[in-house]
Amino acid sequence: MKREKFGSRLGFILISAGCAIGLGNVWRFPYITGKYGGAAFVLIYLLFLVLLGLPIMVMEFAVGRGSQASIALSFDRLEPLGTKWHWYKWFGIGGNYLLMMFYTTIGGWLLLYTGKMAIGEFKGLDADGVTGVFTSLLGQPVTMTICMILVVVLCFGIVCMGLQKGVEQITKKMMILLFVLMIILAVRSVTLPGAEKGLEFYLLPDFKKAAEAGLKEVIFAAMGQAFFTLSLGIGAIAIFGSYIDKSRRLTGEAISVAILDTLVALMAGLVIFNFIPGMPKVPDPTASPALWEITSEIVVIVVLFATGLQIDDIRSWKRWRPTVRLLVIAMPLTIAAIALLGWALAGMTIAGAFLLGAVLSPTDPVLAGDVQVGGPLEGGEHPVRFTLTAEAGLNDGLAFPFVYLGLIIAAQGSDPSVWFVEWFARDLIYRVVVGAVLGAVIGWLLGRSLFSSWGSAAIEKGGPGVLALGAVLLCYGLVELVEGYGFIGAFMAGLVCRRVQEGHHFHKRLHAFSEAIEHVLTAFLLLLLGGVLPALWPVLDWRHTLIGFGLILIVRPLAGWISLWRAGLPARDRLIVSFFGVRGIGSIYYVGYATGHMEFVNEDPLWALVAYTIFASALIHGATSFMVERYASRQA
Repeated sequence: MKREKFGSRLGFILISAGCAIGLGNVWRFPYITGKYGGAAFVLIYLLFLVLLGLPIMVMEFAVGRGSQASIALSFDRLEPLGTKWHWYKWFGIGGNYLLMMFYTTIGGWLLLYTGKMAIGEFKGLDADGVTGVFTSLLGQPVTMTICMILVVVLCFGIVCMGLQKGVEQITKKMMILLFVLMIILAVRSVTLPGAEKGLEFYLLPDFKKAAEAGLKEVIFAAMGQAFFTLSLGIGAIAIFGSYIDKSRRLTGEAISVAILDTLVALMAGLVIFNFIPGMPKVPDPTASPALWEITSEIVVIVVLFATGLQIDDIRSWKRWRPTVRLLVIAMPLTIAAIALLGWALAGMTIAGAFLLGAVLSPTDPVLAGDVQVGGPLEGGEHPVRFTLTAEAGLNDGLAFPFVYLGLIIAAQGSDPSVWFVEWFARDLIYRVVVGAVLGAVIGWLLGRSLFSSWGSAAIEKGGPGVLALGAVLLCYGLVELVEGYGFIGAFMAGLVCRRVQEGHHFHKRLHAFSEAIEHVLTAFLLLLLGGVLPALWPVLDWRHTLIGFGLILIVRPLAGWISLWRAGLPARDRLIVSFFGVRGIGSIYYVGYATGHMEFVNEDPLWALVAYTIFASALIHGATSFMVERYASRQA
């Protein structure tokens, strides 16, 4: 009998995430976060999730894909002759049995509670009353057993329907409903009175509270949560790994599952902690933008260097032509269109509207990983993925001249005869060229140094971590020292460093470490962003909503489509590239930089609109990222 496969990658990711997402996210994560110091615990947890959780999930996926079997047979098929790896299967099987006993019992409770809620049994009850209902249930073993059996029969029925028609179809619908429910609860929670007090506890690290709980205990709790939440160590993830196609990146699939799992945990915490009273006010980014500017700056520097490293082939002008068109045509069109909407529709000043267009113009290399090329040496770089990757790598730096222009207009007025020549010569030409050239030179020197005899010895002793961070920060600092654009320099350094010994395996290690640092910092920044949204939302109205959705669904797709005319892409690829203008971390940096260097009349709506657009882009482009894989042309 031929082994059935998942019908879509989305189905695989949602089912794998469904296995990982459970009580560890909705109940245990908020509980231990409150117990161990709030945001300080969250940061430590995210660190372990990246450094331990993701690698072990990748290894479990690899065991499953390599054996094409469950935990019961995988080690028997893979172990070298004479070894005892197959003994581990008994621990995995035992763990899965215990897990199913646990969850079928709780599933039975939920089934019974659903019926009780439907007939109004909980109506008018306070917390003590609900506790009494549960205590009474624990004294009814026959009722609990019947409910558990009903859950088991229901699950068996779904499994008997098959992988695609049963498990995949039903789980996809249930997971989507879960995310919708969590979003509704999160939005509702942040509108409650005193919500900002819970958000500060949840999102602002206070390591004194963690120290009071016992730092060693906090670290062990965070490490345990990273394992518990991803269902690691019992072979469950290996089962899903056995269904991963060999063309897919195991690391990419693990990251997707971990992101969904963490998203649910964070939203659960957001819902719960917004009910905690008596805490101080959440910080306002319009009053203290430095934290946002510095954190996002570091994220963008690291990810741009990693983006340059991951591109395998840069030699063909034909591959670069769509990217150049997007940078030279689509980007200025986007800035002009958003500036016009900000001025005419939202009533912003000319300087504020132009700054809005500039900060929202760059696409994001951080949040757009699913639509970009894979890591170094993976090959098969589709023109769509190459174009989106190269565009995101370069336009984060190319937005800077236009941000400067917004600041100049705010300081010197809108008469171009006063400032145009100096802006064009210094901010647009000199700084771009210096950033590109100096970044390329530093990248070449770095590559030559790394692969010299002494550099290879240093790699073997120290590993890629310190080298990756040191190299990218050195490059950024040197470029900024001579007043070039450091973002362009960081991308060019990674791009040119890769060309030295471009087939060497060390590039994969360097990129992997940079990616891990990026994920930790991005998670922290998105936590902060989620925390300030409730404070910024009151500033928004239908005009800001129209601008945000207009950028994502009309302005960028239309500007991209126009710029890619006769760029050598088939119509479907042209449409996909035009649509996927993901907005993200770069925009946070630019609005933090601009508002930190000059006071604007429209600062509140500027921050609110940027945060809202990033949130909307993450939802829309994240939900449709499968289009690149499914609908792009088959050329490579």
